[in-house]
Order: sequence, then C-alpha cells, then structure tokens
Amino acid sequence: MTKHAVYRVVLLYHDPLLRDIVRNIFGQSSDIDIVAELPSPNTPLADLIKAQPDVVVVDRGSLDDTLPAAVGSMVATLAADHPRIRVIALCLAEASVTVLNGWQLSNASADMLVDCVRGREPREMSRPRRRTRPAGRSGRKAAS
Repeated sequence: MTKHAVYRVVLLYHDPLLRDIVRNIFGQSSDIDIVAELPSPNTPLADLIKAQPDVVVVDRGSLDDTLPAAVGSMVATLAADHPRIRVIALCLAEASVTVLNGWQLSNASADMLVDCVRGREPREMSRPRRRTRPAGRSGRKAAS
C-alpha cells in the first residue's frame, strides 16, 4: 500500500457497537477518515466502490453463516477486482484482526488496528517505537 496523507476507510458492519468502537478508535487518528459506514448485509458493491476506499474494515460477524452469503461474495469480488484496497476483518469478541491478503493478529489492540489500516505488517508492529525526549530535558539533575 502506498503512503497516503489520509487513509480512506469504509466500515461494513452488522453490529452497531462494533461500528461505534471502530469510529471512536479511528476518530483519534488525523490520518484516517471513515468515508462510509454501511450495514454489511444490505450493501451493494457499487456503493462501496463509489466511496473510493483505501481500506475496507469488515465486521467478521458479517462473514458468518448467519448472514447472507452476499457479504462473503462481496469481499471476494473486492479482493479480485480491486486488489489495491486492503480488506481487514475485525472480530471484537476474539480481539483479532485478519487482513485478508495474508496475515492475522490475535490479542489485537486499538493501536494495532490503526497500524493495519496504515499498512504496517505484524513484524513492524512488534518493533519498539522510538520515543523522543522533550526539548530542553537532558534527564540529569541540576547542580544545587
């Protein structure tokens, strides 16, 4: 995935709680913009494509047998016809994130979900992040 100033996200959901949680998580990141929130069982693929997303976050519960197979078909068509779009299946109950183009995270945090949207691979997420020291602080005590 190429670098973007802002990542355009479409959220496909069947659970309003998941929608609200994801909206809150992404709302804290200035480089992530939810461009559409669509109830997954009833969403035409054309509506999703019209939103021009970089990432589609799918409520993994929408992929279960309990909801129409159209959702699974939509995700498969999206992956085949629009490979530049990253598809992420999210399951809050299991705290897992599955990126449908290759990997899965267990015990995922909100930060990991944001990293997935930004296209970071799991091996990059495990690296410690550098923290910068505030200007003017050397960490030493002043002489008395």
